[in-house]
Amino acid sequence: MAGGGRGSAGWARRAGTLLKSRRRNGWWLLLYGLLGAVVGGVVGRWLGAYWAPLGQTYATFGVGTPWTVNLAVVGFSLGAWVHVNLVGLVGMVAGVAAWVRA
Repeated sequence: MAGGGRGSAGWARRAGTLLKSRRRNGWWLLLYGLLGAVVGGVVGRWLGAYWAPLGQTYATFGVGTPWTVNLAVVGFSLGAWVHVNLVGLVGMVAGVAAWVRA
């Protein structure tokens, strides 16, 4: 029985190490913050119909016109922008807080 105890303790240590390494990864922070901002932005647009300041876009970051590459055979366009509203900002902060607590 004592051997089983040591084995389970070793598993707990390994699981704790995996969780710590996931928490330190900056990509997870970016994912949590982005997911919080997206959910908050959608909720902000929905609530903006009832109270305008919640759905109002306060800042826009990104590329105005997309970058286009035409290689005669294949072409692609790349562009991105972010519209920040009040609820989206709160969602981003909540996502980062969830990452910190995870």
